[in-house]
Amino acid sequence: LSQCIQTPISRQYRGPNYRDRQDRDTVIDKIQLSVFDLGLYKVATGIELNQLFE
Repeated sequence: LSQCIQTPISRQYRGPNYRDRQDRDTVIDKIQLSVFDLGLYKVATGIELNQLFE
């Protein structure tokens, strides 16, 4: 599902400190994509999130 998102929003705004923020933004992007994917999975399958981790 994360393949549908090619360009995270934080990647589109590259300021002078982009190189310094790159690692942090990458972690934030991964967290956002994970939450987004779980949300889509729940909607698509009707399975509650807590059941995914049992």
